[in-house]
Amino acid sequence: MLLPVDSDAIKQRRYNEVVRHEVIHAFFHESGLDRYSADEELVDWLAMQFPKLYRLFKEHEVLE
Repeated sequence: MLLPVDSDAIKQRRYNEVVRHEVIHAFFHESGLDRYSADEELVDWLAMQFPKLYRLFKEHEVLE
């Protein structure tokens, strides 16, 4: 949750977290994997880990 006193940087970080979370829900649903789309623990984990995964994949040049 955000507070009125939270900085713009904190608000942006939270916004990014929420967008990643919702996009992952959408990808699971679009892929016909609704049972995973409804798994909040899995979706949260993926959303939280994605920045680390992205950095690792980019570092090892395996994004494409």
